[in-house]
Amino acid sequence: MAHPRVLVIGAGMVGVHHALAAALADHPVVLVDSHHTPRGASYRNLGAIRISGRHPGGPLELAQYGNNRWAAIAARVPDVGYQRSGSVTLLHDEAELKVAEEYCEMYGDRIALDIVDDTLIHQVEPSITGTYRGALLCHDDAFIRPFEAVPALVTYLEHAEGVDIRLGTRIKSLEQTGGELVAHCSHGPPIHADVAFVCTGDALDSLFRDHLDEAPLTKVRLHSFEVAQTGPHPSMLVTDGSAFRVYPGFTELESARTLDRLEPAGVESIQWIVASSPDGSLLVGATAEVEQGHASNMPLEGSNWLARRTIRAFGRGAGSVIRRWSATVVDIDRSAQSDPYVALEPVPNVFLITGLGLLGNTLGPAIARQSIARISPDARDPLDQPPPPPPPRLRRYHRSKRPSLAGWRT
Repeated sequence: MAHPRVLVIGAGMVGVHHALAAALADHPVVLVDSHHTPRGASYRNLGAIRISGRHPGGPLELAQYGNNRWAAIAARVPDVGYQRSGSVTLLHDEAELKVAEEYCEMYGDRIALDIVDDTLIHQVEPSITGTYRGALLCHDDAFIRPFEAVPALVTYLEHAEGVDIRLGTRIKSLEQTGGELVAHCSHGPPIHADVAFVCTGDALDSLFRDHLDEAPLTKVRLHSFEVAQTGPHPSMLVTDGSAFRVYPGFTELESARTLDRLEPAGVESIQWIVASSPDGSLLVGATAEVEQGHASNMPLEGSNWLARRTIRAFGRGAGSVIRRWSATVVDIDRSAQSDPYVALEPVPNVFLITGLGLLGNTLGPAIARQSIARISPDARDPLDQPPPPPPPRLRRYHRSKRPSLAGWRT
């Protein structure tokens, strides 16, 4: 079959990129989501596309491919708001400066990096008014406008690529009948396809939930708030040395192993990051694991910690909080699996993609091209750069309720 019919379940960031890659490779595509409007982490993140801090040997190459693909997508769909603005990572002390120096030494030939001292930070990013030891610049980092990107891509898919969009439709079951896949919907006629990609994000209670019982996945919370900004608006992504304690590309460095703990009581693996919204306000976010389960709200200590960092960086330019929101993300337990996401084939020709955490913006375009390469190895599309790295091995395991990875097998 030259162009198998493709069904994509889930219209978040990963799902819309799968639909786009399939449509550009001339596959007939149906994109389904149970909600009428965007929800979850694809819509409620800060839009960061991070090259810095990615682990080499897979994630870094995927991120670089994805970043270039975003630039090509933005030429067709400018409303995604893509900007390769770069990022500035503020360094508090000598220990963090050593991490930045080691990172530049190891990866400066693969990523556009610079270190500036405290006298140049304000020239690089005028919105920063605080005093720091220095800053790490990554000129390859970028961002999109998450509130606009997914709706813009869905509109483009429907009107420019002829994708059959069915929002507000839940897939009740997916079965193989007569050599094809048949999806039974909450309303409307069944959908017939040859291949399906299930990209439902944090909705792990949906199709094929039992195939994830032993997958190395964890749920964490993205906590964000919008702050009025009276000073200059940041043109770059802004973060600080908290990133050195979270991102694998930093944490593997020898100098990072001696960094002091920054997290407030009751919160693990927190990172402060700031972007500018289209209206000029500050979008402040943190991904954090909460010790007492996955609370829906950031503990008070965590919120105060984020506020202090924001005030230190932007001074009086950071005003009052306009609104707060949070989202659940499904992430990989990196102590159990080196691949940046989970790829399962629970039944033939049905592929389940999950575990990206907040990397849907960064890795989603490359993962989608990997997925289409599985079903159409020779497929090319108008956005193609050199092909992305090979996809990870598809995983299978014996179904079991035991909280163990012993059942995994390839």
